[in-house]
Amino acid sequence: MAILVGSLHERALPMRWSVAAGAIAPGRGPATERSGPAFLLTREELATAKAHRDLVHVSTGEAGADRLLEGLAPILGEMLADLTVRQRRVAWLMLVEDLRQAEVAERLRVSRATVSVAHARGHIRSIGRLLAALRAIFAAAMLALDEGREAPAAAGSAEVGP
Repeated sequence: MAILVGSLHERALPMRWSVAAGAIAPGRGPATERSGPAFLLTREELATAKAHRDLVHVSTGEAGADRLLEGLAPILGEMLADLTVRQRRVAWLMLVEDLRQAEVAERLRVSRATVSVAHARGHIRSIGRLLAALRAIFAAAMLALDEGREAPAAAGSAEVGP
C-alpha cells in the first residue's frame, strides 16, 4: 500500500521503491543511518533496481516467491509511472480510498464516463489486480518462511534463526 500512496499522491516525486521482508533497526537520526537485515537488503535491491532501470523491486528471502516478484514488481512500477494526472487521481480514489467510479466522478465533479475512460486507459483495474497478486505472493512467502523457521523446533531439531 505504501507504494500506491507514495506513487499516486498528487505531490509524488518520481522514485524507485524497494520492499524487503525482515527486521529494521529503528536507529536514531535520518533513515540513511538505519540498519537491520531488511533495510540493508533494501539498499542493495535499490542498486539492483537502478541498474535494471526498474521502479519497483520486492524481495522476501524465499527463492520461489522472489523469482515471481522479480518479474512482476517492475511491471507495477511501469504502470504507475505511465499514469496521467487524471488517471493518477482516479487510481488514488479507487485503489487507496476504495471508492467506486460513480463516487469518484462525484468527488472530482466530472461525469462517470470521464472516470470510466481514465480508469480504462490507465489500466487501473489491472494495477489493482497486479497489486493483489504481489501481496498474495509476498504473504505466501512470509508464511512459508515462518513455517520453515518453526518446523525444525517442532521436530525437535535446533531452531533456525531469522
